[in-house]
Amino acid sequence: MKQFILLIICLFMLPAAGSSQYIDLLPDGTVPVWMVSGPYEQPHIGFGTPADFDPVDEATVKPVWDDNWFPQQVSNNGFLDFNDIIGWKVNTSEPEKIWSARAAYASANIISDKAGEATLWFGGNSRIKILLNGELVFMSDSDENAVVDARSVTVQLKEGSNLLLIRTTQSHMNFNIVIFEELSYDWGFFARLESDSQHLKVVHPASRALNAELISTFFYRELNGKLHQRHDVYVTNTQQGQSGSVTLDMKGNHINLDLPEVPMGVSRHELWVPETDSDQRLGLMIRVGDTSRRVGVTLYPRPKYELHLMFLTHTDIGYTHTQPVVREIHMKILDDVVALCESDETFKWTIETIWSLQAYYEGRTSNQFLKLIELIRSGRVAVSPFYTNPFTGMVSAEELIRSFDRANYFAETYQITYDAAVYNDVPGQTWFLPQLLRDQGVSFLVNGLNEVYGDYKLQKAIPKVMYWQGDDGTQILHYRTESYNEAMAYGLERGNSAIEHRMWQRIAKLEAAGYPTNRILLNSAFGDNLGIPMRQWEAHKRWNHEYAWPTFIPATVSSFAQALGDLSGKEIPVVTGDAISDWDIYFQGEPDRMQRYRQTQHNLFAAENLAVISAMQHPDISTMKESIDRAYDMQLQYSGHGSGLEYGYGSDLENERAFDYREAYVSEAFIETLQALERSAYRTMNRQAALEGEFAVVLNPHEVNVDFIAELGLKPAWGEHYGVEDAISGNCIPSVVRDHILRFLAEDIPALGWKKFRLVPACETSKSTELKAGPDYIENGEYRIKADIAVGTIVSVFNKKLNKELWSQENGFASPMLQQGGADKPFTRLVTGGARVQITDDSPVALHMILNRDDSLFPSTRFTLHDGGSSLDIEVAMDLNMLESVEQPHAYSISFPGLTDRKHLYAETVGGFLGGMCDRMPGLGSSAFSIRGVLSVENGAQTLSIASPETRIVFVDEQSIHFNIANNFPGNWNRREPNDRVITSTFSVMLENQPFHHGRAARFGRLTAIKPVVLRGWFTHDPDSFGAMDFKSDNIVLQALRPLGSSIHDGILIRLRNTHTENEETVSVTAPWLDGGTISRSDFAGKHEMKLDSAGGKIEIRLKPNETATLKWIPEP
Repeated sequence: MKQFILLIICLFMLPAAGSSQYIDLLPDGTVPVWMVSGPYEQPHIGFGTPADFDPVDEATVKPVWDDNWFPQQVSNNGFLDFNDIIGWKVNTSEPEKIWSARAAYASANIISDKAGEATLWFGGNSRIKILLNGELVFMSDSDENAVVDARSVTVQLKEGSNLLLIRTTQSHMNFNIVIFEELSYDWGFFARLESDSQHLKVVHPASRALNAELISTFFYRELNGKLHQRHDVYVTNTQQGQSGSVTLDMKGNHINLDLPEVPMGVSRHELWVPETDSDQRLGLMIRVGDTSRRVGVTLYPRPKYELHLMFLTHTDIGYTHTQPVVREIHMKILDDVVALCESDETFKWTIETIWSLQAYYEGRTSNQFLKLIELIRSGRVAVSPFYTNPFTGMVSAEELIRSFDRANYFAETYQITYDAAVYNDVPGQTWFLPQLLRDQGVSFLVNGLNEVYGDYKLQKAIPKVMYWQGDDGTQILHYRTESYNEAMAYGLERGNSAIEHRMWQRIAKLEAAGYPTNRILLNSAFGDNLGIPMRQWEAHKRWNHEYAWPTFIPATVSSFAQALGDLSGKEIPVVTGDAISDWDIYFQGEPDRMQRYRQTQHNLFAAENLAVISAMQHPDISTMKESIDRAYDMQLQYSGHGSGLEYGYGSDLENERAFDYREAYVSEAFIETLQALERSAYRTMNRQAALEGEFAVVLNPHEVNVDFIAELGLKPAWGEHYGVEDAISGNCIPSVVRDHILRFLAEDIPALGWKKFRLVPACETSKSTELKAGPDYIENGEYRIKADIAVGTIVSVFNKKLNKELWSQENGFASPMLQQGGADKPFTRLVTGGARVQITDDSPVALHMILNRDDSLFPSTRFTLHDGGSSLDIEVAMDLNMLESVEQPHAYSISFPGLTDRKHLYAETVGGFLGGMCDRMPGLGSSAFSIRGVLSVENGAQTLSIASPETRIVFVDEQSIHFNIANNFPGNWNRREPNDRVITSTFSVMLENQPFHHGRAARFGRLTAIKPVVLRGWFTHDPDSFGAMDFKSDNIVLQALRPLGSSIHDGILIRLRNTHTENEETVSVTAPWLDGGTISRSDFAGKHEMKLDSAGGKIEIRLKPNETATLKWIPEP
């Protein structure tokens, strides 16, 4: 206050309007008035760190009083408070962000009577940047509170004018959770200049007429028994040190606000007025000193907002702590939830994942668990049915479906229901989810998107409230949130002044976007695997005590779904599509582990199908359900946190342990599946063991008859060499032995069955071969591949039947490519020559052309053509040991030319095909897809399909198709990945002279990924083959055969999927065993069963486009 009085004494007389004013600094050198500008959205780098940027041309800016710059006076203690005016400005074009930062500038034109040194003392909140006369004199990269004279720098002032420019940042850290020292919600700085030899003044811009404007807010209080609404009056004043007042004429009822001190420049003042139910056009009198002015203003009634606080903890397995510790943390949190519910009847909680509920079920006494169940039944606690928060860019369709098994168990056992779900921190959103959630009883989904590395594309493109239409047409009400810590983002980790600002910012953005209701959900965790946010819980009570509206309401995901009510009268848009984000595309690691995880997905299909068929043939043996369920569980543990940022804040040893657990998940799933596969094969044939002949038995896990290249390992020590005869016809089959592996073409293997092939010492085949080879080429009836031996590279991949060249000058064919720095960056070809070309002749089965490279990241590429084959197979080896340290992410892909006249693109993802970009949610930036089987492009007459069992992400541009196989991350990303081996990625390419066919493409992808099982032994001659099913449909495929119990007498679940994206399709299934029981159709949760006619062992069923159907077969007792 003393400084302010001295300021008045030192001020010059007010000059005539239009001229500048020269004002002395305060006695301690504080600059009393500044030109300010902002806010400016500040970008971030790394893990949420605000980046330096320059939105105002800092080196040359000349601030004048206009729409961007205005004067503001410091407070009595010398602090320039950006929160007071700039803090209430809202950029409604920017979405709310998990990591956010806003910058503001202050400029002072300092007049010095002579040149010389001065000391600038300052302290700001937060991240302060200072320039003098266009030159940087200081920049802080740390978050800190504003403290008087916290820092100092020596500056050189010129005689005359010196432009001092200061920028400070307010970021998410100003309202983030408090772990150590609290970073306050302040935004601004202290600044003073100290000089023994110079007389310093600051130039105030040209004066303006006294003015005021009024903005109606949505803040309401009870005052004197009546509800009052706050209206903010912004006063523009160029007089110095004057008192004043504001008087609102409410049609004869005057409301006065005395202003003891009216700051120079622009200032904000709060006026509380009894609420009105309609717009009021009124007069406002503003007085400063002897000057007064009457202006017209309009008071607007504003919505009375309800902010529903949905408290939870975010499940992020292995991120903040090692996986077992995370499990213990979640159990302790639920202990605290139960206790707080008992002590505070208003408290509510949402359990984000069934994983947490299961941990509590297994880790607490029955009595303690039943306490939690009672809270769930009463509505005090809600449960979301998602098992973890699985990365839908990783999981298979069956993994995603079975992730709800535990939710179904708890629902049936403890009579709990799921009418709403929450899905947090998952970047990819498969449009298979709506039909899955519908069958769990869920009609409302809260989706806490994670787009921190994706520029918030989805949040900019889709509304906060919408109906999400899935791949089969199912719709659920979808509520978008930008994170899972929204109560923090609303300021509840600080006090009411922070809550005011944060409410104003966030609700203004919702209003600008046409938010349809006054009820708002706050998806609110304290953090990842952290406990109850007690500061937030107490803060909401303090707010509600002071304010009537907006009001905080404790809620669960279910209670908010009910409170939202019927929105049928609102214009709620319907958005269709699948979504994949930059995080899902570009920031996944663990290439070797991911390949084994994908291999297990493929093997599980074969293992479970063959286990069911073996149990069907021999009903007295088990179905191996426990082993297969265990494998699925381990797969889900791995995908429950897929970013690879394991233990983001841990030591090297803790990181190593976290990765050891992840390795254990993948390894155990792989081994469980492999042993189930081997046991199923043995069980299928063991009762035919006899010395009638030695056979190779090829077992087919698919629903249709197939042709396979069978591989049978021979004993190296015995020097074995065999020929192969068809056990049915007796004909000799073309075969070859190389590296102790017998390879032969096994044709027409019955669906879900097997066929025997006799092993003989030798035999001569009468079948002619299409295979040809020379020093620089290989060919079969379909393709010719040619190399330039001198250059050491492929120069042609030619389809002979279609007279079409697939190789391109720009991208070659199966060429290693590098993309640096992000999904929007170009691809660079890494290898253009220098390979040693090797031809390997495995006639009459296959020919291989191998490109060998010394000391290369990609040591070899193998091209294989099979006799009579319609596809071209490629294997690319990548030596992860050769990866170097990088400063930005590197993505490695194998690229293929597309069809130059492409008309359509089809990507098979979780749940079915996407019809290119049109089936994706709006706003997605890249042309990437998370595939599960095959990607096809067509030009109306021809279709090019590429299947890759190991690949997860594919980029598609106008000329090329890029299959991502590995990523390399900077060391400071804390990935700690053991990239110490060679991985092999496989591809199969098929060019057809026909338009795209959904079912044919899907089966091509499945046959590439899911190989036959070949069993060797001495068996009876008869039977020579067996098929368990006759399956007739062009476009419907079998997704799973799943035993319902440990015995086949418990029944079988049959899952079917229509691959066609536009047409309904019918499938006919004939099997003798269908006639020996009842079959019904149910939803994914096993409910709403409808009996089907299976007379004569045959059923017919019709599926909608992209629909996945579940059937249950129960045998007769």
